[in-house]
Amino acid sequence: STAVMQAIVGTVSQSGGTPTGALFEYGSNANGEYLRFPDGTQMCWHSVSTGLTLETALGTLFASSSTVVWTYPAAFSNCFAGSAADAGSSNVLAGHSFEGTTTSGQYRLFTTASTASVRTGSLFAIGRWFT
Repeated sequence: STAVMQAIVGTVSQSGGTPTGALFEYGSNANGEYLRFPDGTQMCWHSVSTGLTLETALGTLFASSSTVVWTYPAAFSNCFAGSAADAGSSNVLAGHSFEGTTTSGQYRLFTTASTASVRTGSLFAIGRWFT
């Protein structure tokens, strides 16, 4: 077993599945922020005004009538899960991702009470930057 001095924060890289770069890579752009790990794990997050109201009744919940499309701040090689949330109100706001690709995901928002006000959502996705 060997130890090598590596940068802690910088560009993460790999060769044949073996980490060769920094321990963590952090970046941000207009689409949000991301964190990459040398094992291939990547997390992306973004707080965004959805431009949507939540007035479409679905059983006991209310949903946005359309979806929010989020282009990730860094591409995935595959995306395992995504979510949306807003803890800034008295009503629980949550969402789910569907029809995602390696570069974007679509989110539909849900709440417990109908609201005509435009909501801000906190979007999150986790997956891999290399497989």
